[in-house]
Amino acid sequence: MDGEWIKQCPLTFITSETVLMSNMYPHYKNGFLPGPGGILDQTPQFLRAMEIIDDEVGKHQEKKNKDK
Repeated sequence: MDGEWIKQCPLTFITSETVLMSNMYPHYKNGFLPGPGGILDQTPQFLRAMEIIDDEVGKHQEKKNKDK
């Protein structure tokens, strides 16, 4: 968690909602949204979750590209 040490198993932070949003991410990236309408019609919670996941994926891609 951004360089912080945790004292419990990281899997304890995973909820069913975390799994759901992680599974939705590839669909989101391919333009498929869970609710009817466009991006502005989606829930703020969904949009924030996709933003967080996208930021983390970007960080991993950056690191991967640096290590090449």
